[in-house]
Amino acid sequence: MDTQRLILFLIFAFSALFLWEAWQKEHAPATPQVAKTAPKTGELPSQSTTPAPPGVQAPVPGEATAPGGQSITIKTDLYTAEVDTAGGVITLVALDKHRDAQDPNKPYLALQKNAERTFVAQAGLIGEGMPNHRTVYQALPGPRTLGPGENALDLKLQTTDARGDKVT
Repeated sequence: MDTQRLILFLIFAFSALFLWEAWQKEHAPATPQVAKTAPKTGELPSQSTTPAPPGVQAPVPGEATAPGGQSITIKTDLYTAEVDTAGGVITLVALDKHRDAQDPNKPYLALQKNAERTFVAQAGLIGEGMPNHRTVYQALPGPRTLGPGENALDLKLQTTDARGDKVT
C-alpha cells in the first residue's frame, strides 16, 4: 500500500512540475537575445548593444528604450555623459580622470547601459498623464560641451503632458 502511495505522489509531483513549466512558457516575459560585442580600446560602450524586442516599449531599466529616443552626448573636462531623450535617462557617465580597473586605457564608467550591465539614472513625475521615464522628450538647443572657463552646462529636455502643458 505504501508503494502505491509513493508512486501516486511521484506522478502528482511530476505533473505539477510539468504544469508549472508550461505556465512559465506562456506567461513569463521573453528575454531578448543580446549580441555580445566588445568596444574597441579607448572607445566608450554604446547603449545600442541591447537591441529592442520588436514592438515592445521598455517598462524597466535594462530593456529597450522607447521608440523615437536619441542619444545626446555631453562633454566636460571631468566626464562624458550620454542622455537618452526617451525618458531623459542618463545612460552613460564616463569619468575621464579616473581609469577602469581592468583596462587602464578606458575611463571609469559610473553609469552604463550595455549587454553586461545596466546602471542608469531615471526620473519622472508621478501622476496620471505626467511625463515619466518612458516619455520621449525633445532636446532644446544649447551647448553640449563645457567651454574653457565655464562652470555649468545645462541640457534642457521638453515634452507636453496629456493635458497639453509643457514640461521642461
